[in-house]
Amino acid sequence: VVHKYFRVKKNREDTAILGSSLGGLVSLYAGVQYSQIFGAVAALSPSLWWNSRSLFDVYRKASRHPLKIYLDSGTAGGEKPQDVLQFKREFSDLYPNPNSLVTVIQNGATHSESYWAQRLPGALLFLFPYNQR
Repeated sequence: VVHKYFRVKKNREDTAILGSSLGGLVSLYAGVQYSQIFGAVAALSPSLWWNSRSLFDVYRKASRHPLKIYLDSGTAGGEKPQDVLQFKREFSDLYPNPNSLVTVIQNGATHSESYWAQRLPGALLFLFPYNQR
């Protein structure tokens, strides 16, 4: 629908999906299930614990992955930074370029929109660095 009304690039490399909490989980899922469309994913405080951490299995079994992934988490108020760090440990071999898989842990941040808003500019700059265009 966006392509109908706006001039946008349609390449995988120029298309990203981003979400927070369960939206972050869904974004990671869409990024791997529709990797022909989404080249990049940002997941802010993704709920990786959901459904017995089944997303880890989805990534293990996938034949194609997003080109870039940004993951973040806080350390307070229900956040689970250990899940984000485990994701990075398990799948860093898929991303040999250190600039392809980025994790940010914000000390003291809770699972809330106000902290996601603080980290969003960094996520967007990671997905679409203006200096490469």
